[in-house]
Amino acid sequence: MSFHDIYEMQRSLNTRTVGKPVDDSMTEEERLQWMLNYNLAQQQEQAELVDSLDWKWWKHGENDWKNVHIELIDELHFWMSKCQVAGLASEDIIA
Repeated sequence: MSFHDIYEMQRSLNTRTVGKPVDDSMTEEERLQWMLNYNLAQQQEQAELVDSLDWKWWKHGENDWKNVHIELIDELHFWMSKCQVAGLASEDIIA
């Protein structure tokens, strides 16, 4: 499977979730709202990733690498969605 395939699968998922394509064909207001939605969601996934790691010097715990993997994949989903809202095709990203 190629990056382009994954990118197009994300496009299909976004269309099913939102009910229409999430790309630069949206109105300016819709593009702004979805860019902000996806950015906030990606930030939350980043926070969840950090929470999966033992970074606190005052308290020791364990690293949850399985959850780190999940959060990284979630971040990729939202990152690709933001690229689509901005009008970046998979070919643009690869180039």
